[in-house]
Amino acid sequence: MKTAIFGRKYWRAALTCFIINFFNQYTGVGVIFIYAGSLLKQFEKEAESNEEGGTEFPITPLQGSIMLGFIGTSGTIVSYFLI
Repeated sequence: MKTAIFGRKYWRAALTCFIINFFNQYTGVGVIFIYAGSLLKQFEKEAESNEEGGTEFPITPLQGSIMLGFIGTSGTIVSYFLI
């Protein structure tokens, strides 16, 4: 294990993995995926309760969650080929 992390042959790969993990944990993107359904429901309720005759919220919470999942998966696939 020590050789795989600190070995001369693998230091770039190990450093890249640590950097990706660091930015993944500290950017807060996971919070959006965890609370997407609740946030979209709240946006939908606020759009419906708008007294000035505003338009409806353009997507349902289910559609929004599916779109976020698709975007996340697409980003993962693209980053796989870039790294």
